Amino acid sequence: MAGQEVELLATPSSPSMDPAPPDDLRAIVMTSGSSGSSKGVWIDDRMIDAAAAVTADVLQLDAGSVVLDLIPAHTVGHLFLAALPALAAGGKMAYARFSPQSFADALNAARPTTTILLPVMFRMLEIAGLPSLRPLTTVASGASTVPTGMPAAALRLGITRFVHLFGMTEALTPIFARATTDPADPAATALAGPLGDTEARLTDDGELLLRGSAVTRGYDADPAGTTAAMADGFFRTGDLLDFDGELWRFRGRRDDRIKVNDLRVSPSVTEAVVASLPGVRACAVGAVRRRSGGDMLVVLVQGGETSAAAVRDACRAALDDHQVPKRVVFVDEVPVNAMGKVDRVRAAELLKALV
Repeated sequence: MAGQEVELLATPSSPSMDPAPPDDLRAIVMTSGSSGSSKGVWIDDRMIDAAAAVTADVLQLDAGSVVLDLIPAHTVGHLFLAALPALAAGGKMAYARFSPQSFADALNAARPTTTILLPVMFRMLEIAGLPSLRPLTTVASGASTVPTGMPAAALRLGITRFVHLFGMTEALTPIFARATTDPADPAATALAGPLGDTEARLTDDGELLLRGSAVTRGYDADPAGTTAAMADGFFRTGDLLDFDGELWRFRGRRDDRIKVNDLRVSPSVTEAVVASLPGVRACAVGAVRRRSGGDMLVVLVQGGETSAAAVRDACRAALDDHQVPKRVVFVDEVPVNAMGKVDRVRAAELLKALV
């Protein structure tokens, strides 16, 4: 990743539109169903090789590496995004359940060189009084949105490198990544790439399209879904990004955008900021109609250790005005689905009942 640029190693052929599984099919991984229904993603030898090569390079894995992965109970992608590259590089893989104490125990037992954290886990560790991270050389975050300040906080704890990874199940391996060693780096939450032989381009409204060795050839038993996901040989990710000619920034999902007073809002972007606040265990953003007319952006917050003013202040500091919630409602529990993600249908019903 010298100079934050990756050479295009090959010009990949267009992904197959054939609904028949590839001959070298090795696994079928179910997506989380964030777009409304889960899909079985074909994982083949080509994708596995790309995942191992790219991830091992980005995380600088070798035979002496020990990777510690924090896994919520609903996570499946860690097997390919972390375990496979670590093992392929001759290193070791360790897991810790999603809690500060289990992470601290795993640090003491596994003596890892690299750990993969989710932003919410990092906040949990801060609230719990972060165990020492100094034995680590690298901290990586596999989430699409990394809260501002998280890379600097990790580096101040003695970490050598903070790596922000971005990928999706349909691509198996990280597609973008950026390593930073400077706590003052203002672009630490931006991304570089694409990695390996992956090609990336944006549609007029900013949707990310991909093709390359790491990209799936299709969905299991879903030829119509496969066809719908393809455009001129590129895979439609549903992710919305900005590109300034050098760095990429995630700005939401096509399928979760809502209209608020004629402006498009990505709830996941606002939720990432709110979720990063100490004491917030879960949150959901939605729009409700004012009695006086017009729409109002509202956020449901589970966790009463913060205040409505603190939530709004954090959003104003990090987001455009139309992404800032006008009202904050504290609830005992934010509805989630079986995969542990926000159940937006139930959350919308709860919003209407409370506001």
